[in-house]
Amino acid sequence: LPPGWLAGGKAGTARLPGWSDPQTGAWLENVNQVGITAGNQAWALLALLHCYEASGRAESAYLDAAQEMGEWLETHCRSEAGAGGYTAGYDGWEPAPLKLTYKSTEHAVDIYAAFTWLHRLLPGDTKWAARAAHAQAFIAAMYDSQAGRFWTGTEDDGVTLNTSVFVLDCQVWPLLALGSAGAAYSPALTYAGGTMRAAAGYAFGAFDTHGAWSEGTAFTALACGLSGDAASEQALLTFLANGRDASGGLFATDVPSLATGIFTSDGLPWIYYRRLHAAPTAWFVCAARRVNPYADFVAPVQPRLRAVTGTVFTNALPEVFADAEKITVKGLPAGLKYNAVTRLIEGVPSKAGEYTVVISATGVEPEPVTITVEALPAWAQ
Repeated sequence: LPPGWLAGGKAGTARLPGWSDPQTGAWLENVNQVGITAGNQAWALLALLHCYEASGRAESAYLDAAQEMGEWLETHCRSEAGAGGYTAGYDGWEPAPLKLTYKSTEHAVDIYAAFTWLHRLLPGDTKWAARAAHAQAFIAAMYDSQAGRFWTGTEDDGVTLNTSVFVLDCQVWPLLALGSAGAAYSPALTYAGGTMRAAAGYAFGAFDTHGAWSEGTAFTALACGLSGDAASEQALLTFLANGRDASGGLFATDVPSLATGIFTSDGLPWIYYRRLHAAPTAWFVCAARRVNPYADFVAPVQPRLRAVTGTVFTNALPEVFADAEKITVKGLPAGLKYNAVTRLIEGVPSKAGEYTVVISATGVEPEPVTITVEALPAWAQ
């Protein structure tokens, strides 16, 4: 049976973290696959919050589950040692998994984003803001201001800096997750460009730059686009698009194998192979649409919005219209409409141009918004 076999062969059941040995028929599991890392827990929490937002904040089960996952992180991973932050999680099987005591900059970024979002949804519950600040303090401590780069994290004691490897996500993700505070760390993007470039893309880190890491190249394209560097953004997206599979998916790397310089807890090297991979494909979609998955499900309406012909556009109304009645939205580009149920502007714009949209409601001053619809880039056609 292939990896991802459904329990009992029944649709809708959880996929099991293992594989069936074709020679013996035995079911095998890897110590890492059955573990829980803090960063992956935070990403799953973020996914639940996206689902909660997508339901129009109506399906509270998503929010409840996200809070439970956040409590698990706080209970099992919070650390006061050294710069604070959160330890990496656990490896192995219940009932006695192995606690991972090192700390990861990347994990702290993920946790900060998750807890910050929970605080936005639950402003009266101040613990999420305090917990986000605990993660942010660790992120700040991992920044080497003299070199303009982030350390990867700590050694197993949770205090000593890990100076053996520098990786791309630690340089780029703080810029995406920290909002306006991330601008202070923009030199890290320059550092990545000087030490982690791999031909027309980016490698996993400085350890092995003979091939491009598609996931990292995609989220770096997003960071470039959001920071206003459209030329770099388009160059990276074009490079990725040219290497796509016929299915539309992206390969993990453009070379047969790409080393990371990191070893897993079982002593094996962490290596990417040229295989179709969901992560780079998802980041590519986000980058092409300039959607930041660390941010809210939809960004608040700004005076000027950007859309692209032939691609899905979704955006919330300004906060002033949150509880307003009899809302009208006039002047929308062809293909877009206002959904009164979800209170979102949504659809697929069909014609490029600049449009002035006027939003109004009972008792609220009309607000004009400019939506610029750009033509679909050649590489995306």
